[in-house]
Amino acid sequence: PGGPYSRSGYTGRPVLFAYDDAVFPPTPAQPGEAVRGTLTIGWGRAYGVEAGETCTEAQADAMLLDDISGAMNAVWSLEAECTARGHPRFSAEQAAALCSFAYNIGWHDLRSTRSVAGRLRAGDYAGAAQGLSLYVYGRQDGQKVRLRGLVSRRERERALFLSGMEGRRRASP
Repeated sequence: PGGPYSRSGYTGRPVLFAYDDAVFPPTPAQPGEAVRGTLTIGWGRAYGVEAGETCTEAQADAMLLDDISGAMNAVWSLEAECTARGHPRFSAEQAAALCSFAYNIGWHDLRSTRSVAGRLRAGDYAGAAQGLSLYVYGRQDGQKVRLRGLVSRRERERALFLSGMEGRRRASP
């Protein structure tokens, strides 16, 4: 009750308390408890979260909009760098895939990803799509581990990014 998960999976509601994302189903993280993964709240805010913190659904929605706005601004900034170097603008599909990626890894980190942003700056858009698949690790119990959920997410982002390249080839003379 009140959580985002049921026995059958995700219910499409935010988590209104800070929780350790390595624990399923989510339970409130208490101050002083050891955290195995990352403290998270709302629709997935994973920075600046404190154990014991709570939020309303309206606050969770506001955090999500703020995080998506930050992710899109990071994508547009990266696109400006790429076009300044003579590379093509991102297609809508590429921008959406990069926004999803930036939201997930932390939008402030997008421009420092060598395997994605570095390849985009070099004009290697296919290589950047491949680079997405490197970001499939998280921390659990202090250890770096490959997470199935991130593998699946990166595959979807990569497919979306590449679909934007296919549309450009079809549209080109």
